[in-house]
Amino acid sequence: MIYPFFHKPNDPGYLHFDEFENLTGNILHLGYILNADNKLGNAEFLKLVEQTVVDKNIDLIILDCTGEPWDIEYDYRVGLSPVALCKLFTKFCKAIIITEDWRYYYDPNPNIVFFPYNLWIHSTQKIEQYYNNGKTVYKAQLTKTKPLMSLNRNLQWHRLYVLDKMAKASWLSEVDFSFVLPLGNKLEDPEVMEKLTDSEREHLSQLNLPIFLDYEKGSSINFGYNNGTSNVNTPVYNRCAVNLITETSVDETNLVTEKTTKAFSAYQIPIVIGKPGINQYLQDLGMDMFGDYIPWRSWDHEHNPRHRMEKILQFVDTIMQDTDAILNAHQQFHLRLISNHIFFHSAEFADRITKQLKRFDI
Repeated sequence: MIYPFFHKPNDPGYLHFDEFENLTGNILHLGYILNADNKLGNAEFLKLVEQTVVDKNIDLIILDCTGEPWDIEYDYRVGLSPVALCKLFTKFCKAIIITEDWRYYYDPNPNIVFFPYNLWIHSTQKIEQYYNNGKTVYKAQLTKTKPLMSLNRNLQWHRLYVLDKMAKASWLSEVDFSFVLPLGNKLEDPEVMEKLTDSEREHLSQLNLPIFLDYEKGSSINFGYNNGTSNVNTPVYNRCAVNLITETSVDETNLVTEKTTKAFSAYQIPIVIGKPGINQYLQDLGMDMFGDYIPWRSWDHEHNPRHRMEKILQFVDTIMQDTDAILNAHQQFHLRLISNHIFFHSAEFADRITKQLKRFDI
């Protein structure tokens, strides 16, 4: 039995653990409460967890740091990171941290279990099982008619950097590009002021946002996993050969989200703007990252995010000088794209990414 601890109403973020037969007994699941987005002080929080362990006869506490770029060593609570909390919990109950940080894929830790939730729920096609969702189709058209897409919503600084460069590109009208939130006062945000230049911010302030795809104007734009948002049987995925993906993070904790996984479902060549090592990690999981076409090795271990993005966007600018060549390359890769799609949605891939979680024994 899995007991959610202070979950928001109708939050499905713990239900999938029922699928893992080794997670038997009574489990207490802690999710977003770890970041202190409530009024419980640390002492009250710890006392309540301990009392719940006693009342529910809990065998295991899961500190679930999946879904977002959680840093398990960051003090989300004053003086208490997930790692510190886990140590405190082990005084009265067995406890583990579950993370999507791929460092723990390469370097397992007895109390830190690697489980890439975002990869798993898309790969196994279980989104509709756990979320309020319109029909999710995990396949797009194989033959493409446009060279490039890049979809953007939230106003993280790295997406603003990409927006600045894309808006200056002579070929912007040839790609499917969106940026669906208005700037508001984001250019005055301290992080944006620190990481973008004055000229970049000045240029961004002159742009007319939001920018929608041709068929989106006047529509509400859903996000996450609800309301069919992960469906790739849409015009933009059906027609675009290359997906320039602005992942959730370029300088926080390692994470791969549905932004990347949808490219595998949609028979697309992915160019991922994410954390250092993201391409190598995905290739090590068995995905084809098209290194013979996308020179990701030249930037994948560049630790300066601006330098990394600069190299990526320079390459994008180079290939966009001949859009027919992009479509021809995609056509030549059809068999590999089909293989990528099949493997990503295979039991073999699911077993590979759940290996640590399945081996864990209460």
